[in-house]
Amino acid sequence: MKLLHRPLLAMLAAAVLFAVYLWDVNRVERAILRGMQAEQVLFQTPDLVTAVVFDNEHGRMRVERPGGAGDPWQIVEPSRAPADSSVMNSYLENLRGARRQASFPPEDGDLARYGLEEPSRTVSVTLTENGRESTRTLLFGRQPTELGHVYAKIEGEELVFTVSEWFYRNSNKQLADIRDRSILPGRLETATEMRVAGPAGSFRVERPDADSERWRMVREGHHTVPVDRVLMERLTENLQTGRFQEAGAPEGFEDADHGLDFPVARLIVEGETLFAVGNRVGERDQFYAKAGEDTVGIVSASLVTDLLRPAAEWGTKRFVWFEPREITEVHTSSGPSSMQLLRGDDGDWFFAATPGVPVHPQRLEDFLRAVTTLSAQQLVTSNLDEEDWRRYGILEEGFRLAATNTAGQTHSLRFGQTDSREGHTYILREQDNSLWQADFREGGRVFKFRRDLEDRRIEPELAERTSRFVIVVGGERMTLEKTQAAWRVEMPGERPTIMRPTAVVNFLELFEAMESDGEMLGLTGEEPQATFSFYDSADADDEDPFLEIDLLSRTETVALFRKGERVLEVPADQFEPVDDEMVRLVLAAKAQAEQERTP
Repeated sequence: MKLLHRPLLAMLAAAVLFAVYLWDVNRVERAILRGMQAEQVLFQTPDLVTAVVFDNEHGRMRVERPGGAGDPWQIVEPSRAPADSSVMNSYLENLRGARRQASFPPEDGDLARYGLEEPSRTVSVTLTENGRESTRTLLFGRQPTELGHVYAKIEGEELVFTVSEWFYRNSNKQLADIRDRSILPGRLETATEMRVAGPAGSFRVERPDADSERWRMVREGHHTVPVDRVLMERLTENLQTGRFQEAGAPEGFEDADHGLDFPVARLIVEGETLFAVGNRVGERDQFYAKAGEDTVGIVSASLVTDLLRPAAEWGTKRFVWFEPREITEVHTSSGPSSMQLLRGDDGDWFFAATPGVPVHPQRLEDFLRAVTTLSAQQLVTSNLDEEDWRRYGILEEGFRLAATNTAGQTHSLRFGQTDSREGHTYILREQDNSLWQADFREGGRVFKFRRDLEDRRIEPELAERTSRFVIVVGGERMTLEKTQAAWRVEMPGERPTIMRPTAVVNFLELFEAMESDGEMLGLTGEEPQATFSFYDSADADDEDPFLEIDLLSRTETVALFRKGERVLEVPADQFEPVDDEMVRLVLAAKAQAEQERTP
């Protein structure tokens, strides 16, 4: 039994020593913490602070969290206004970190010698914890020149201490320091309707719901217009994130003295005037402004410029407001030339004057996109009188474009004078009679007539349709058959070889893109220089090509192809890429065959 006592006693002793060690460590940590707290000017937890009162040469100001800890700060005295929570929270962190430079009892209890009998400024901090409030007040005295610090004291405590001059100055808060200078933080995010009352009258902007970016402008006696998205986003961003450069009305401030009794512009949201612009501040790029009922200040001109714009500039800068899919008719004219494009019930487009002439699908798509994206750079006038048309080169016989949508609405524009040195063209938007300057290079994208949109390709969809094709040149035959992931090539005197599809597809797409520029009579019996046969099937037994076409001849300007009984003229600049790609195709096939022969 004695043998067991020794291990038990050793374990008990170790446990006691460990407990003593932990007690000693905790005692030291507690002592350090108490020492740190004793060095602090005013130990407190910022998150629990619910009120701060600054009393100094600027007057008394009380700042509270009305809903308790965690709520935004509000100024409640000398007037009610939102406080900048970031400034308040930063000050409380500085207060928690402030240290007592020296601490001592006042000599003979005389506070006057330290300037603390009548403090120069005070800061009172109220904490709310578990429903209980406690308030402590920091008093600032005079600054001893020999130390460069400031005497201070906690009200109700005996000791006097010194603090840094920086903390003393940082505690001298006034209304302008604390007031939240944000203009309309978060007020416009959910708005679905606003009214702008500006220098040129008022108008309304609205959207279907708070998540939509598709605002539209409604004006009495005018078309309903999509709102310029860039302008709308810029204005709402400016007002929600922008700040007053100076906030708070000085003593004796009167709205009438600064143009805020009859503002030059107002933003009214759901019946409430949220923002108003008054007079300009002297010669500076600034304006007096008012947010809500009682927040006044000075803002930069860039923040309010959009509110001062004419109503026409709020609308879209596009000349045709429809989406491409909404358009059912386009009409262009210039002098005696004209084109009318119609979309049938089946969705296919055709020329009204020549229904049998096919429309090139890609060119049509590009044209409709150009029509609906053509935008102005700058407003010239929101209402152009017809007698002033000629001044800007707007002529009755000039180029005019009109587009009609599924609802039967028509948007139209007229091109006027172009100044290539200045880089713009005058364009009249007929639906609201406004004149604009547009980039002169963009106009060419919509200046189209029938010949620009005709589909004159020899065989549309050739590349997608072809599974096998044969090229015969000088009696030699080259056959290409499509496999699952490549093309199989057969050439005279060579074993069949496999080619990657890139070169073959390039040739087919270039061949498909060739367009006929006209037809020639005769020459149908000539011996061809090359014959091209294209098949739907890769099956060699299929002897019925969907296209067989002969190259009859070529010059520097034109290549002649025979398709059935027709001889088609293809401009040389369209055939040359096909010819070059065919040469590359043949050379690539021979190189592949040579590589496979080499052991």
